[in-house]
Amino acid sequence: MRDTIQYSTFAIIGLLLFQDVVSVVGGFIGVVRIPELWFPGKLDLFFNSHHIMHVMVVLAVFHMNLATNGDIRWILDNYSKEQCVTLL
Repeated sequence: MRDTIQYSTFAIIGLLLFQDVVSVVGGFIGVVRIPELWFPGKLDLFFNSHHIMHVMVVLAVFHMNLATNGDIRWILDNYSKEQCVTLL
């Protein structure tokens, strides 16, 4: 289990900030409907604001997963088994 990617504290914070920015931008695109404003009637099936919002949500959840895995790895590396009960 030691062959996983090691993230620094700043990388974890960056992942969390990126997740928040992507979520806000995706929500903004979904509410304002930017693609439909620029190309009215041409993006009804693909690349509409609802689809873009879903892609942004998946991207944000992926980065949240990376940050959470980095936090868990930090806990496992910095606490002894007596301090932190884990299921390995």
